[in-house]
This record gives sequence, structure tokens and C-alpha cells, in this order.
Amino acid sequence: MPNKTKIFICATIKNRFKNLKRLMQSLSEIKDLENMHFSLSDYASDDGDIRALLDKQEFPCSHVLLTDAPFNRSQGLNCALMPLKPAREDLVFFVDVDMLVPDELTTQMREIVRQGVCWFPICYSLHKGKEPKVLKNSKHASKANGWWRVEGKGMCGFMVGDFIDIGKWHERVGVTYGREDGLIARRATKQGGLKMVRRNCHGLYHVWHPTGSYRTKHHMKAKTRPGKNKRKGRINPHAPQPKIELWHSECPAESES
Repeated sequence: MPNKTKIFICATIKNRFKNLKRLMQSLSEIKDLENMHFSLSDYASDDGDIRALLDKQEFPCSHVLLTDAPFNRSQGLNCALMPLKPAREDLVFFVDVDMLVPDELTTQMREIVRQGVCWFPICYSLHKGKEPKVLKNSKHASKANGWWRVEGKGMCGFMVGDFIDIGKWHERVGVTYGREDGLIARRATKQGGLKMVRRNCHGLYHVWHPTGSYRTKHHMKAKTRPGKNKRKGRINPHAPQPKIELWHSECPAESES
């Protein structure tokens, strides 16, 4: 029987299957897979067989299918964890499918994260076509492989109880990508009083991808005053609640435990 605290690695997706395959390969190279559980919430992707991919892994995986709702990163990350009913003493690390993780991810989680302490590692953001190797530090592709993304706080680890107590991810600002990262960091430190561990994490790479239509400006929409042509203020859109279907892989390691 595993005697270590369970670690949930959680991500959300909408049609980025190739990126997911790359992330799964990275996760499979983690040195200590004991009591690690990967959970992916999925807004009805149709570009690959996600369950078949997850079922091939040597660690337990869950697929949380979300339907009847538009993509919402904050909501998706909440849904990747909460339907699994984790214990408050469990650990959770949130990661995007565009990432590669260090092979000591779970070891670092157990060393850093505890009650009252959260982890917001700084990833190395790769330029287009560059190999996952730290080579200098510059936002200019001609000068380095990438740069340390000190402004980004999207990858983070908590004790589950602390994550719940700070209010989880704010779903009304998670309609696209961007603003929810800073908000959960403020919730953790300013509202929750958690100590944040923040430093460069070698092996944690953000792999280049096209920006697409995901922009922070899309978090907000204009509010028109009744009977007026003028717009006053900006409001967050409502986050519809999805229907949830939960599936678990048939992992030998989990069955034996």
C-alpha cells in the first residue's frame, strides 16, 4: 500500500490532443510516480481519443468530460479536481497541456507544499522551434532558447484544504486565459495568508504555441446602460455550469493497491 500523500496533477483541455500527448510523455518520466493521480477535464474535445491515451499510462488517470458549457480554464481546473473528492491533506498541482514537467515534480511537491505553504514555480518559456533546454534568458529568439516567465503564475501547487479555503479558481474570470492566474495568486497570499514559494523551476517548460484567440480582454464584456447608447463599466460574463461525466483508467498499479 502506498504510504505517501496523494498528489493530483490536474489540467483542462479543449482540442489540444497533440499537446496532451507530449505532456503525458513528460509525466511518465517522473521518477516517483507513487500515489500520483492525473486528472484531465475536457470540454468535449474531438481531435483525439483522450481516454485511450490515458488508459495506456502506468499511473492512474481520470477523464472528466464537460458538456453543455463553453471552455473556461478556471472552471475546468476546478472540475479536474473536485469530482474526485480529494482529502484535505492531499496535494494538487495545476498544469497546462502546453507544458513539460521536471522528472522530480512529485518530489518537489512533497518537499515544498504543506499546510499554509503553496508553490508557484517559474517556468522557462521556450521560443518557437527551440529544444527544452535552458540556454540563456531572453525574450528575443535569436539570443536564447527562451526566458524565465516571471510574470506567469498559471502553474501552482497547494494542499487541497488550502486550495478549497481560498475559494479555488475564480470561474467568472476564467473564460479564456490570463487574468485568473494573478487572481489565484492574490487569493492565496492576500486573502488566504499562504506563504508562496516562488523560484525558477528547471525542467518546467512552456512549449511555444500560436496565441490564437485567447486574450485577457475576452474575460470581460461591455455593459450597456438601459435606454442609453453609452457603455458604463465592464462586467465578467456568467459561467454556465457543465454536465459532468467521470471516467477512470484501469491502471494496474492502482488496482494492486
